[in-house]
Amino acid sequence: MITPFCFRSEVVLALLKPAQNNSNSNHNQYNKFWVNSSQLDWDAVLSLFKAGNYMHALFFAHLSIEKLLKAHWVKDNDEDYPPRVHNLEYLYNQTNLSLDSQYIDELRIITSWNIEGRYQDYRDRFYKLSTKDYTERKLKTVKEIRECLIKKLQ
Repeated sequence: MITPFCFRSEVVLALLKPAQNNSNSNHNQYNKFWVNSSQLDWDAVLSLFKAGNYMHALFFAHLSIEKLLKAHWVKDNDEDYPPRVHNLEYLYNQTNLSLDSQYIDELRIITSWNIEGRYQDYRDRFYKLSTKDYTERKLKTVKEIRECLIKKLQ
């Protein structure tokens, strides 16, 4: 079952602040937040796909990849807070990651799901694109990217 929730990132990140003032500990906590949040979104993807809600499954797939890239951003940068952007290629370029070029191309496509899932003038086109076959194929690729990103975090 999917539980919808909204939160302000400042509130969540403030709750995550460790009692000690160790920057490595902060980085680890923030990194863990992004990975755990990504997993929640991936669980939503699977539920949405199973329910036949393909457009929203793709939208949440974008969120899941975005959060893993933000975990990498925290790992590879001195600051604890990643930029508030949704462009996956931009986030990727702010990390030390090295992915196959085919995955970079897919990041561009996945980013489009975020835009098309949010704005009504794009939603009709996105809805038509989001067939079961298309979504199934794309989620297979997203799963591969997720696994790669998770492996590189370890």
